[in-house]
Amino acid sequence: MEADLAAVFFLVYLYFYLLEKDKQERAAAARKYWVHPLTDQRLRNGQFHVLYGELRNYPDKFFKYFRMSIASFDELLSIVKTGLCRAQSLMRVSISPEERLCVTLRFLATGQSFASLYFQFLIGRSTISNIVRETCQIIWTELQRIVMPPPNENAWRTIAEDFYKHTNFPNCLGALDGKHIRVTMPFKSGSKYFNYKKYFSVVLLASVDANYCFTIIDVGSYGSTGDASAFRHSALGRRLSEGSLGITSS
Repeated sequence: MEADLAAVFFLVYLYFYLLEKDKQERAAAARKYWVHPLTDQRLRNGQFHVLYGELRNYPDKFFKYFRMSIASFDELLSIVKTGLCRAQSLMRVSISPEERLCVTLRFLATGQSFASLYFQFLIGRSTISNIVRETCQIIWTELQRIVMPPPNENAWRTIAEDFYKHTNFPNCLGALDGKHIRVTMPFKSGSKYFNYKKYFSVVLLASVDANYCFTIIDVGSYGSTGDASAFRHSALGRRLSEGSLGITSS
């Protein structure tokens, strides 16, 4: 009996030893290079270093590439540059704010995968993922207070006056609509993002004023619910029901 237990113990020990060894070998194989030779050519052959300077000489090409004029790019960069700066390291040259913004705008303009952007900019996929996420967060934080500040009582009154002047609708505070934005099924989300159109999406709810400018937006996952239910469960719908949007009855 003891011999059998010892044999089982030995086999289990051997199994876990081989499993751990295999895991270490896989990790070593996955990390064959500190910096991949292809990635190491970023400063010479990366699309930003090769193309960005040349594109600035041709405004029409710059606009087609970034979906943004040079003036708008420079203004956006001046706003977010502080948040995009990273300290230099003795190990490698940090990615400049200009390059970070270019990678993010190219992703937003084309919807290309991070793997595809890797071969263009010669920046690692995980690094591109972090750059896009961080840059989008900074853009939202900095521009939200400039482009779309929360409306107050005076702003709502101005919106209502504009609607009455342009459309002859009294007491109208916005034109509201929603759109399903198709997404890849998020990991372990089940049917949470699966809508009645039979694909995965998040819902963009937006309100605009009489001049077609956004005043409020809300993004969320509402599954297969209809328009009324999506609005009711959105942050916008809840705040409207609670009376916390700064709207008065006068």
